[in-house]
Amino acid sequence: MTSLITAADRPSVIDDELLRRRRRRRSWPWLLIGAGAGAAATVGVQQWTSIDEADAVSIRTETVALATAQVTSYDFVEFIDYSGELSLGVSTSVLATASGTVTESVPVGTLLERGSAAISIDAVPVVAFYGSQPFYRGLELGDDGSDVLQLEANLRALGFTADGELSVDGEYDSDTVDAVEAWEAAFGVEETGNFDAGRVVVLAGPTVVSEIAERGMQIAAGQQLLLGETIEARTDVTFDAGTVDGTSVIDNIAVIGTEIKHGSVLATVDGEPVFAVTEVSSASALILDALGSDDTEYLENLLVFFGFDPSGSIVVDEEVELATFGAMNRWHTSIGLPNTAVVGSLYYVVVPEDRVVVEVLSAAGDWIGAGALVLSLASPTTSVTTDIVVDEIDDIEVGEPLEVVLADERILTGSVSAIAGVADDAGDGSVPTIAIEVAVDEVPDDVIVGPVTIRFEIDRIAGATVVPTRALISLSEGGFAVEVRTPDGSTRLVGVELGVFDDGVVEVIAGDVTPGDDVVVPT
Repeated sequence: MTSLITAADRPSVIDDELLRRRRRRRSWPWLLIGAGAGAAATVGVQQWTSIDEADAVSIRTETVALATAQVTSYDFVEFIDYSGELSLGVSTSVLATASGTVTESVPVGTLLERGSAAISIDAVPVVAFYGSQPFYRGLELGDDGSDVLQLEANLRALGFTADGELSVDGEYDSDTVDAVEAWEAAFGVEETGNFDAGRVVVLAGPTVVSEIAERGMQIAAGQQLLLGETIEARTDVTFDAGTVDGTSVIDNIAVIGTEIKHGSVLATVDGEPVFAVTEVSSASALILDALGSDDTEYLENLLVFFGFDPSGSIVVDEEVELATFGAMNRWHTSIGLPNTAVVGSLYYVVVPEDRVVVEVLSAAGDWIGAGALVLSLASPTTSVTTDIVVDEIDDIEVGEPLEVVLADERILTGSVSAIAGVADDAGDGSVPTIAIEVAVDEVPDDVIVGPVTIRFEIDRIAGATVVPTRALISLSEGGFAVEVRTPDGSTRLVGVELGVFDDGVVEVIAGDVTPGDDVVVPT
């Protein structure tokens, strides 16, 4: 870490080390000191001119208005700045899962949303779905897994629900077959009821096309089909149908625009809140797993093991009793949830943090016994990145706070979210760099994309006593003083020792000057 620069040891030349660090710059924030009104005074400026043995003294005087400025206390903060880039999209590359000839493709700049056709291969539309994993296999009656769940969630969100009977449960049953057939019919292809992975591209959310295979191109499976900028990451929320008895009803549900954080209520079902869980410890992961398996004995064993039954009241069996509810309450308290003590995985939905409801897919009064896709959550995909030379990366770690200074000088707060594990060597003799990613706490709607400054605090002087530099008087014997005005209007000269200089102000590290004093300054 670079030491603070004082009046005594400021560098007078730019040395090689400073040149090596030309990619970054250090800065002190400008501190504004308000000056109070003061009386004008006359300052004599003497000018001696020799003429002959009968020299005369010519004295010229100038009138300089004086005022006072208050001595203040302030935190000096030293920063190190790096050039960065802010963008509103995350680059997304989509690979083909089927081979053939491109017969249609959307224009560059098209916004692809769930259900829209991106391209056609051999005259068969390839449709955009939302999800976190590409479809890697065809699906048919009897299959199960997370890819089936992703398929069902998209079909339900698009309204292909087999007359409302489609269960979003990861089981490819007859209702899933019916929903796939309805989807095939909508695109005018043969109704097989089997899911062909080559008919879908999976996007993280709404995506603007920046490159796409053109009509007439031959595409092979695994080849890039399109490149885009995903402008909003989506998460579909389903309620666990495995722990309800087929008669559960949604009482109410979060509305569009609701911010979802840890402990937020996504909906109420049968009078009980359904919580968003974003912070999952190892203990909570096991408890949630026990709730999902509907194994009361396993759940009670875990509550005892993790110390949520300090009085030893739980009888480990297959019955949920008062002691079980008490232990559940203590678990709630430990993870920051209200004490509802409700048992059942339906009431705990693990979602990414800092999301907003962007789509409501169920309504009050809906039955959820067969499983339901209830909400779609999203987060902006604002991306802030910078490159740091490898010999400086050791001073930076994930989670370190920082500021992002926009082009219009607005300042956003954030932290380091990721540090690349491999250095980027340009091969031109320049110093290799490490890429870092920044998470911004809150992004304004009118954020300006493009170059930004990423600013780290590297040193701080708290509660420094500062005076305007124009209050300094250079002493003939060396050093500096300030003229302090007393309450009766008189002044006294006070010698001071100086510390850090900033634009227009200087730290006083020694001298009989305290915050609140008035010092004389020229206006």
